[in-house]
Amino acid sequence: MGIRDAVVIELDSAPSSLEVPTSGDYLERAVVSALFRPALRLVSASRESDYFEFVVERGQHFSDGSAVHPRDVLRTLVASARSSWARQLAYLEKTQIVGDRLCLSLRRPARFYPAMLRTVDFAPTHPDGGLGNGPYRIGAEFDAEAGYYQLTPNTHVNCSDERPELVFRLQTNVHGAPDRFLRGESDITCNTAFPLDRLDEWRGSGAFHQAPTGIYMQVEPNTSGEGPLADPALRRALLGCLDLAAIAASFPGGLRPAAVPAQPPEPDVHIPSQLRISYHDFYPNRLVLEKLGVQWQQRLGIRTEFVERDYSDWDADWDHDNADGSFVLRYLPFDHPYAYFDQCATLLAEEGFDRLVQNFAAGAEEAMVAMNHQVQIALPMIRVFEVIGNWLASPRVAGFSWPTDAVFDFSMLRCADRCGR
Repeated sequence: MGIRDAVVIELDSAPSSLEVPTSGDYLERAVVSALFRPALRLVSASRESDYFEFVVERGQHFSDGSAVHPRDVLRTLVASARSSWARQLAYLEKTQIVGDRLCLSLRRPARFYPAMLRTVDFAPTHPDGGLGNGPYRIGAEFDAEAGYYQLTPNTHVNCSDERPELVFRLQTNVHGAPDRFLRGESDITCNTAFPLDRLDEWRGSGAFHQAPTGIYMQVEPNTSGEGPLADPALRRALLGCLDLAAIAASFPGGLRPAAVPAQPPEPDVHIPSQLRISYHDFYPNRLVLEKLGVQWQQRLGIRTEFVERDYSDWDADWDHDNADGSFVLRYLPFDHPYAYFDQCATLLAEEGFDRLVQNFAAGAEEAMVAMNHQVQIALPMIRVFEVIGNWLASPRVAGFSWPTDAVFDFSMLRCADRCGR
């Protein structure tokens, strides 16, 4: 099967790496999920959720044919301790391999651990690095510098002969996505980068798909804990004054308001004359920010300056450009309520809230009520919209759809007539 027969999926940003753990970028996680897959199955847990035993699922092999062992997942855990997963892995006290089991002893209870370890970020790492255990492996024409990520089926994963070749193609011209699709240059367009002014052309078409992404647009204070956005009362005022429904109407089909209707600011809140907000220039970030800025100017008298940053340093210290805050897109890294409250804890940096998060991780459900109350008061971030995914998909491609929870599965990807064009 040649590359001409491949399924082509568009991306609007390039992955920073193709290893586990990922950087946390949504589209990077998509590509990595084709190359890696979670391997563990929970077989035993203590009543207190401070001890877990896992085995590797049957039939797990790397793309060189070698079997996956518990030590390969342990290798990923060690690497993850220096990543964005450091807070969660701080719960871990001791790891041990006993026979065919990976045994984890925790410093304190963590009921979220099994859900966390089901993410692709904790897929096994090959002893030599690079090789994954997913349904695909790096192909001969793979060229990251050219934005051409060509993958071929991993023959050591079941049903490999039924899967087509796969190409992730970097396309930064968002507005050209529908035309590329019509010309047959892509089979699935990027769900986070569809030109919203062209949605009406495709409504009613069998090729058009729409679904929530689970990605949220939000403004976060800078990491120094200083500046005007460090004041939770101001954050509440900035959110409360917004008419999010009116802004969403300017991006029909692309945004869903993620907060309560407008509320008047508190009488004693200090309103600065100006805010400086950093952002990455992916569609439609700048356009949304400008709409927010207009309402903040009209309703609070705040002038907003927008500072574009290069996406290559997206995880660097936001404070270097003297921004008061950052406009970011966030999704939950795994499917457990703990994931949301842990994000809030990172932004709040309060010992009392950290204790509530730890109590919740131990199974104290009443802690959720207290955390929700604290979040409403302190408002760690100004969450404004959920991004609605819009994309086109060729009818000859089956078995893959952009997800709502950043859990990508390419194992069932199929193409009619082997995708011959």
